[in-house]
Amino acid sequence: MEKTAEKDNMLILPDCSALNEKGGCSLLNIKRCKGYSCRFVHSTEDEKRAALSWSRRLSSLSTEEQQKISKKYYNGSMPWKE
Repeated sequence: MEKTAEKDNMLILPDCSALNEKGGCSLLNIKRCKGYSCRFVHSTEDEKRAALSWSRRLSSLSTEEQQKISKKYYNGSMPWKE
């Protein structure tokens, strides 16, 4: 009976890409999702839009700036160009 209640609770949780299979949050590393009141809820579509925006923004920088960022944060690689 408890398993059914857990599954029913999963149905009322938001469509969030950080929601794990146990109803927790992989982004905030908490055991229970805070639901729609969470300020970090983001759907898979939101995540795709943010990644595209990030990629476009970094690509718009000068080659010199891109190289500085890639060395500092990405061990010399430029994932936004892939």
